[in-house]
Amino acid sequence: AKRGPASSSDHVEFEVIRALEWLQHSTDSGTSRRLTACLVLRELAKHAPTLFYTKVRDFFDRIWPALIDARASEIRDAAASALGAALEIISQRPTAQHSHYYCSIYAHAHAALAP
Repeated sequence: AKRGPASSSDHVEFEVIRALEWLQHSTDSGTSRRLTACLVLRELAKHAPTLFYTKVRDFFDRIWPALIDARASEIRDAAASALGAALEIISQRPTAQHSHYYCSIYAHAHAALAP
């Protein structure tokens, strides 16, 4: 059966929500889920930016633990790549609200790098 646009958007939303849940609820044994979540989010941000944008606030709230994961550099790399894809999306949309995201990113980065 051929998928229609409605089912495609539902599928993308489902995958974004699941990946965000995996980011939030990953434990020490869930490193593969955290990596998978970052990779899925990066690809959805690149290939379905309009649908991903509806969840961008949740993305920015949940990506930080993966970005500072001390156990696995591949998770940090994938998270940074996903963050870059999300930043590309918001940079293309003129809204005053985006300054909130930039300030939040700066604050998180500053806190992660502070001694």
